[in-house]
Amino acid sequence: MPKNLVFTLSLFFLLIPAVPVSAQSIAPNVQRILFLGNSITYAGNYVNNVAAYIIAQNPARPLEFINVGLPSETVSGLSEEGHAGGSFPRPDLHERLGRVLEKTKPDLVFACYGMNDGIYLPLDQGRFTKFKEGVTWLHEQVVKSGARIIHVTPPDYDELKGKQTGYAAVLDKYATCLKPTYFKISRAIIQWPTSPGCTPSGAKAKPSILNWASIWRWACKYFCMG
Repeated sequence: MPKNLVFTLSLFFLLIPAVPVSAQSIAPNVQRILFLGNSITYAGNYVNNVAAYIIAQNPARPLEFINVGLPSETVSGLSEEGHAGGSFPRPDLHERLGRVLEKTKPDLVFACYGMNDGIYLPLDQGRFTKFKEGVTWLHEQVVKSGARIIHVTPPDYDELKGKQTGYAAVLDKYATCLKPTYFKISRAIIQWPTSPGCTPSGAKAKPSILNWASIWRWACKYFCMG
């Protein structure tokens, strides 16, 4: 087990008595859980938090967690000119999703896209449409493979750190587009958690293990029970 996951589990057991939670089961046929996304997923912080909570609530289940996040990736297939100093365009999920699903054969997929899909530019209907089309395609491909999918909205953007004024509002728009479409289809949208007192720019936004515990309870209640 990765050291950072061990630490997260330890922290979880220290914190859990402070906030009573009830055990939540996942569907009996769920054994392999896949995480798709960009560098946010690749970093593994929220992945470890979700995994820690699931393991703590289902200690007897032989669950497997696979993180295949890829830095800079988009689901829209878009890339800004001069990305990575002009060395290469942003990776496109369309190029690898088929191979990922074939090799990992997941039962449940978490997918977190949007942060890179706006290309850190003002809101543009063309880019927005490409993102919606990409998410629709992703959803259909995962369902076609026999797995379930939970879409995670893009997290808040720190405009003070990122220097792209107005991009937090772009991501808010991207998150909003997910909800009416996929909540209606599969009740499988979850909002990225934020810290109390988060500013509109997302400067103080950080996912926490307890927030992710709440997310998993919500997802189980509406989606993963059977």
